[in-house]
Amino acid sequence: MALDKTFLEERRQHLLKLIARYERLSRGEEASDGFTPEARRFRIECSLPAARAALERLESGEYGVCIICGDDIPIERLMATSTAVRCVFCQERHERETPVLSPERWTPAWTQE
Repeated sequence: MALDKTFLEERRQHLLKLIARYERLSRGEEASDGFTPEARRFRIECSLPAARAALERLESGEYGVCIICGDDIPIERLMATSTAVRCVFCQERHERETPVLSPERWTPAWTQE
């Protein structure tokens, strides 16, 4: 299923806005999001690269294609999660097979010396 040009342009504009917002957050120009500085930094470190990668996939024609199985990612999933790289089936399998650290063991990289 090929994604229509209107949808792709809407996603492109959405991703550009996300990137601009995360860049403003990273420069400290926008801080009224209700997050602690640590949570904000985590969001920036995770979300900014994901948004940039999604924009690159969109521009290369790979947006909306699962990186695991090559199937189309449903439009509803892309609307909910603009940066999705896996179809629902592969994402669920990924989450089952990928260990998640408990909060007690998790230490943000930027707090380590």
